[in-house]
Amino acid sequence: MHILYKTYLLITGIIFSCSAFAQKKYTPDDSVAVEKKLADIDILIDENKTTIALEKSKVLLQYCESKHFQYGQAWSAIKINDILIAEDDYSNTTAPTNSIIQTGNALKNDDIIGIGYLQTAQYKMYNNKPGEAEPLFEKSIQLLKDKSVYAALAWNERGFNASLSSDLQNQTDYYLKALRLYEKLNNESGMAMVYSNLSVLYNDIAQPEKGIGYAKKSISLREKINDIRGLSYAYCNISQMYLTIDLKEAEKYSQLCTKAAEEINSDGRRIHAINTAGLVKERLGQKNEVLKSSLQVLEILEKKSNPSIDLARQYLATGIIISEGRMDSTTALQYFNKGLKMAQSLNDKTSIRDAYYCITAFFKIRSDFYNAYENIKKYHSYKDSIITSNTQTNIAELQTKYETEKKDNEITRLYSEQKINQLQIEKLNTEQRIKQLAIEKQNAVIAGNRLLAKQKEDEIAMLSKERELLDLQIKQQTETLEKKSLLAKNQQQQLQLADKEKALNEAAVKRQKQSKNIIIGAGLASLIIGGILFNRYQLKKKIAEQQALLAVRDNIAKDLHDEVGSALSSIKILSEVSLKNIEKDKIKSSALLQQIVTQSEKSQQGISDIVWSVKPDNDKLENITVRMREYISQTLEPRNVEVNFNASDEVLQKKLDMQQRKDVLLIFKEAVNNIAKYSGCTKASVLIENHQKKLLFHFIDNGSGFNQDKITSSNGLKNMKARAASLNGDMQIVSSPGNGAHLTLTIPTA
Repeated sequence: MHILYKTYLLITGIIFSCSAFAQKKYTPDDSVAVEKKLADIDILIDENKTTIALEKSKVLLQYCESKHFQYGQAWSAIKINDILIAEDDYSNTTAPTNSIIQTGNALKNDDIIGIGYLQTAQYKMYNNKPGEAEPLFEKSIQLLKDKSVYAALAWNERGFNASLSSDLQNQTDYYLKALRLYEKLNNESGMAMVYSNLSVLYNDIAQPEKGIGYAKKSISLREKINDIRGLSYAYCNISQMYLTIDLKEAEKYSQLCTKAAEEINSDGRRIHAINTAGLVKERLGQKNEVLKSSLQVLEILEKKSNPSIDLARQYLATGIIISEGRMDSTTALQYFNKGLKMAQSLNDKTSIRDAYYCITAFFKIRSDFYNAYENIKKYHSYKDSIITSNTQTNIAELQTKYETEKKDNEITRLYSEQKINQLQIEKLNTEQRIKQLAIEKQNAVIAGNRLLAKQKEDEIAMLSKERELLDLQIKQQTETLEKKSLLAKNQQQQLQLADKEKALNEAAVKRQKQSKNIIIGAGLASLIIGGILFNRYQLKKKIAEQQALLAVRDNIAKDLHDEVGSALSSIKILSEVSLKNIEKDKIKSSALLQQIVTQSEKSQQGISDIVWSVKPDNDKLENITVRMREYISQTLEPRNVEVNFNASDEVLQKKLDMQQRKDVLLIFKEAVNNIAKYSGCTKASVLIENHQKKLLFHFIDNGSGFNQDKITSSNGLKNMKARAASLNGDMQIVSSPGNGAHLTLTIPTA
C-alpha cells in the first residue's frame, strides 16, 4: 500500500533557511552531508533493504539532534515513519508525529507540517480510527497543496480511509485525485499504487474485468521499477479476482505473491499471501489445506493483540471453512460471532454485512429457516446502507469527470491553430518585405549607391533567415496540433464510452434493485413454502410412524390371539374334561392333565417368541441364530439327531426387521419340528448363506423323505410357503421317499 519516495529535500532549503540557523551548530557541509545520507536511505528503501534503511535513519536523527539541525531532524523522523508504516508497524512510538509538526511550525515550513499531519492520519487510520484520521488528512492536503508526492500520497491514503467507512464514492474520488497528481509528477511507483487500489475497488463493486485491467497496469509498472513490496500485494489481489474467472491464472499469481512475500519477510505480506493461497486451494478442492492456512493467519493476527478489520474478516473466513466442511457447527458459529462482534466494535459496515451473510448461509444449510431469515434481513439492511442506488452511477460520473478534465487539450488545439495562422501571416508579411527590399536594392544599384544596396541586401538576408524560422515554427506547431487533435479525438471517444458505461451502470443498478426485490420476495416465498413443506414432511413422517406403530400393535395382538388364545381355549376344554373324569377315570384324567402341561409350555414358548421378535436388540442375524441353536438343542438333540449348524461371519452381521425376524423364526421352527416328528433321521443340517443380496436358509435331513404330491394339503408346509411369500421370498422343497428332504428358504435383504 505504501511507497517510499525520493527525498523531498532541497539543498537551498537547508542552506538558506534562516530559521534553521537559529541555534546553529552545523555548517553548510553538514547540510549537504545530511542530504546525501537521506538520498542513500531512499536508495536502500528502493532496494527493499528496509532494516538497514531504518537503522541509518535513526542514526541520522541522532546526528541531527546533536547538531541542533531541525530541518534534518524533521526529515529523518519522516523517513523513519515512512519505513515503519510500509512495514505495517503502526505503534507511533519510534518517531512521534507530533514532534514533526512542532518542528515544522518552528521552521514555518508547510511541507513538513503537512507531512506530519499525513503520518499522524496514517497512524490513526491503521489503528482502526478512520473518523479521527479524516480531518488530519484534510489538513495535510491543505498544507501540501498538490505540489509533491506526499500530497498525492495523502489523497491516496484518504481514499483508503474512506473505504474503511464504506464510503465508496469519496474513496473513488480521492483515488482519482491521487492518480492525477502522480501522472502530473510522472511518478510511476505512485501510479502503480493507485492502480492497485482502484483494482480492488472495482472488484468490490462487482466489476472484476475492470478491476483486473487496473491490476495488470499496476503489475506492469511495479515490475518495471522492481517494486517487490508492491508486487506482493498486486499479485495477491489479481489472484483473488481471477478465482471465479480463470483458476490457472489465480494459481499462477498466488505463487508469485507467495514468492514476493517470502522475499520481503513481512507479517502483513505473509498474511495476504497465505489467505490468497488458501482461497486457491479451496477452489482446487484441497479442503484440509484451506483450514490450515486460515489458522496460520489467525495465529499471526491474534499475536498483535489489538482488534482490527483484518482479524474480524479472518474470523469470518475461518468460520466459513469450518461450516462448509461440516467439521464443527459450534466452532464455526463461534468464529462468525467473533468476527461480527469485532466488526461492530470497529463500526466496519462491510464486515458487519459479510458476517450476517455468513451466519445466514450457516443457518440455511442446517434448515434453521427462522434464524436464516432474521439474519438475511440484517444483511440486506447493511448492504443497502453501503451501496445506495446511486453509488455506481456516481462512481462512473467521477471517472467521466476525470477524463473530461483532459478536454483542456481542445482549448490548446484552438490556441495552436491561432498561433499557426499568426505565424503564416507573419511569414506572408516577411515575404512581401523581402520583395520590397529587393526592389529597393535594385534601385540603389541603378543609382550607383553601393552602401544602400549592401544595407538592403543584409536586410533581405536577415528576413530570409526569419522566414526559415517561421517555416520551422509553423511546421512544429502543425505537428503539435496534429498530435493534440489525435489525443483529443481519442479522449472524446473515451468520454463517449464513459457516457455509455454510465448509462449501462444506471440500467444495471435499476435491474439490480428489481432483481433484489424479486430475490427477497422469492426468498421469503421459498422460506414460507419450505417451512410448509418441511412441516408437511414432518407430519407425514409422524403419521407413517404412527401407522407403523399401529401395524406392530395389530401384529402383536394377532400373534397373541393365534399363539395364546387357541392354547388357552384348548387348556380350558382339557381342564373341564379332566375335572369330570377325575373320580371316574384317573388314568384318563392324568393324560388330560399332561396335555394341559404341554399346551401351557407351547403357549409360554409362543409368548417368548413374540416378545423376543419385538425387541430391537435382536435385529442382527447373529442373535437370531443363537435362538435357533437353543431350539435345536431342545428339539433334535433329545432324539439323538446329529445336527450341523453353519452360518458365515458375513451372514451374522445382516439385519432383519421385526416382521422378518418373526416369520423367519416361525419357518425355522416349523421345519425343525417336521424333521423331529416325521423324518426319522439321524443327521440334519441347517445352513445359512448370503448370495447376491439374498439370504438362503437350507434345512437338510437324511430321513425317510416324503411324496410331495400326497402332502400338498399339509397346513405346516402351506404356512411356511405363505410366510416366505410375505417376506417377498420363496420356499423350495426337494424330497422323495427314502431320500430325505431339502427345504430352501430364500428372502431378499438390503
